[in-house]
Amino acid sequence: MRIVVLLWVMVLLVMAVPGHAAGPDESKWLISYPVPEDVKAITVTLSYCFWDPKIDGDLASKKVLLTTIQVKIEPGQKTIPIQILLNGGKSVVIVGKQLFRGKGRFLDTSFVRAATPKPNYDGTYVLAQKPGDPKNPAPMGQVDEASAWIELGIDLKP
Repeated sequence: MRIVVLLWVMVLLVMAVPGHAAGPDESKWLISYPVPEDVKAITVTLSYCFWDPKIDGDLASKKVLLTTIQVKIEPGQKTIPIQILLNGGKSVVIVGKQLFRGKGRFLDTSFVRAATPKPNYDGTYVLAQKPGDPKNPAPMGQVDEASAWIELGIDLKP
């Protein structure tokens, strides 16, 4: 009986590790961020953004899911790995070896997820977006034609 309980506890601990595979209601992304030479730290923000009909113009509404504290960059470091795991209950962002937890967001099947996130025109990474026109979805990162999107922002600190 003790062995069964011990095995069950081990299974639960493995499931709690942030590096586990994404479940059916989770989305997971990996980014290898190239660090510019003069940067000593970065701040990473994970947000849910959407075009709000109550707001006119180019401003989108933003719900910040997670804002990390500054993460120091080691001298000579060329890239920093960033791992994002998002589900309805929480978000987990691992920057280098530092783990941060924040609010979650459930992404239903209408969201298109980026297989390999690339920087957008403004330097942010669009991780997933919900098409404004499901019959004619815009390419990933063209948020002006999306109704909602998940965005990873990286702020550089010299």
